[in-house]
Parts: sequence; C-alpha cells; structure tokens
Amino acid sequence: MERWTRPNARGGAQPSPSWVPTLRGSAGSCLKDRLCRDSTCDAVVGNVLVYLDDNHLTWVYVKTMATDLEQRILAATKWSR
Repeated sequence: MERWTRPNARGGAQPSPSWVPTLRGSAGSCLKDRLCRDSTCDAVVGNVLVYLDDNHLTWVYVKTMATDLEQRILAATKWSR
C-alpha cells in the first residue's frame, strides 16, 4: 500500500507559539508529535483522515487525540481527574 504524507512546511521541529510563556498562570501543550514525524506530516493515521484542509484538522482525528490531550493538560496543570 502506498503511504501518503503531507510535507511539514516548517521543516521538522516547531517551537511552541511565542505567546504561551507570556500568559501568566498558563501552561502550553504541543501536540506536534501526534501530527508530524521528522519532516513529514501524515495525511492519514490509522485509516483516519488527519487534515480537513491546509490548516484545519478533521473532527474524527481530533477526537482520537482527546485522551492524550487530557493527560497532558492534567500533567501541565497538576490537576487530578
């Protein structure tokens, strides 16, 4: 089966948005590792379409990331469930 990938326009590692550290009491969480590897971003992951267009994710793929995002938010904020 042929593998479809979407080029990573920023060439690999992408820093967190510059505004994250400036928000008092905020904690950022980057999910880049769930979207891109090396210099490519997969268009399909586990038979799920990732990108709706050039800058939006599909709702189905976002739902697959919900548990991971919850864990990262809880760890960053030191909250418990």
